[in-house]
Amino acid sequence: MHRFRDDPEWGELLMRFRDGNVTASEIDKINECVVDSNTVLPENIRYATYFNRDRDSINAGLFEERCKSSHARFGHTRDAAIVFCSNVQVQNRSKTYDEFRNCMTLWENCGEDDIKLPRGKGRMDPALRLYKGCQLMLPCNNNVTKGQANGTQAILEKIVLKPGEMMQEVLLDNQIPVAAVSADKVAFLVLRHCNDRISPPTFSVQPKMHSLRQS
Repeated sequence: MHRFRDDPEWGELLMRFRDGNVTASEIDKINECVVDSNTVLPENIRYATYFNRDRDSINAGLFEERCKSSHARFGHTRDAAIVFCSNVQVQNRSKTYDEFRNCMTLWENCGEDDIKLPRGKGRMDPALRLYKGCQLMLPCNNNVTKGQANGTQAILEKIVLKPGEMMQEVLLDNQIPVAAVSADKVAFLVLRHCNDRISPPTFSVQPKMHSLRQS
């Protein structure tokens, strides 16, 4: 609260936003400062969520909506793909790790917020829903001197598979075909910095599920 020593009321309001305890009247109070009856909201408006599970749900819904729209307009979803987690290990009663053999459970029923990694290991998304131009965020410091730090935002340029590997096809909502591949078959992802002042503008990341976050 030291940042709000001159306006503690505002600081307390932001804390309630962070914790998901904000009231409807408080939302109206903030909206009145920037939005009125003449305001036209942009189509690409961003939404803030209280919890990661809400962000997971929104990202999954938007991806499905985009794929359905693309399939209806063009007859394909060629610029979209799902990267499934692979080589997952879980801790057993002996505090050692065994291979998790039923990854389908993670892919179909879990989001990033449902997966807990050992302390200091970040987060893991069971299924990265990607498309050319989608925005991603780095959740760790890969190469700070080259602008690849925790919080860096970037845009997906392309997915590069390992030699000899191919995409498979899955049905989204049991009707829309979408390319899919397991993370161990991906060589790297080519990303472009959202901040055009960072050089070089493009860079690659390994497809570790804890190395990216969809923003």
